[in-house]
Amino acid sequence: MSAPRCSTLARTPPTAELDRLVALFGKDSVVVELTDHAYPDDEINDALARLANRFGLLTVATGNVHYHSPGRHRLAQALAAVRARRSLDEMDGWLAAGGTAYLRSGEEMAARMAAYPGAVARAAALGVELAFDLDLIAPRLPACEVGEGHTEMSWLRHLTEQGAVARYGTRSANPDAYRQLVHELDTIDKLGFPGYFLIVHDIVEFCRTNCGRSSNSPGLRSRNSPGAGPWADVTSRSWWTGGRRARGACSAGSWGRS
Repeated sequence: MSAPRCSTLARTPPTAELDRLVALFGKDSVVVELTDHAYPDDEINDALARLANRFGLLTVATGNVHYHSPGRHRLAQALAAVRARRSLDEMDGWLAAGGTAYLRSGEEMAARMAAYPGAVARAAALGVELAFDLDLIAPRLPACEVGEGHTEMSWLRHLTEQGAVARYGTRSANPDAYRQLVHELDTIDKLGFPGYFLIVHDIVEFCRTNCGRSSNSPGLRSRNSPGAGPWADVTSRSWWTGGRRARGACSAGSWGRS
């Protein structure tokens, strides 16, 4: 349980919410989250710690991280405003004044949360308990048809190369684009996802051949994403398909960036 401005605690008495959570998940599966961003309302941590003690629950200290370093604070504010479809002026009062919601080291967290002994260590232990290997998300898909002598991954690289040549020209003409392609393909290979992208490629090719580009084909055209290409809704992921790049949430090139 935590207490940010948009949390359930902002609308529900905390004792009632804790009663509900404990009834649903059991006492051993509920912890109370403490966060310190040096905001005026951070004093709520004392009240939350007392509440946890009253219910016999453990506290954990977290960063409630919004960006990896203080320097990304202004960008995070802009993204929050875009997500809310509001201007920065309209979001004034809802956005944090300082760049303190960043990823801190263990030493920083221990010093910041010294008033709550054990909260940082318990958070670390909980993180280890809940961690999972990315191998778990690799889809178990049926084997895809590939060109003779190819594996799924080598066939994906072949198709990508064709699309890149059509869109960007030769490697020497656009080395940055090809460098990014190599990075994305290597990430897909490492995570075991080539089959997924081959299926997406087949869907896009089928739509190109059979569906045309009529605006009367619901769901096939991207109506809300100017510049994303006419097939963005079909692919829903970032990939190179026949020289077009449909943009989505799973672009390997965006992983690891803030």
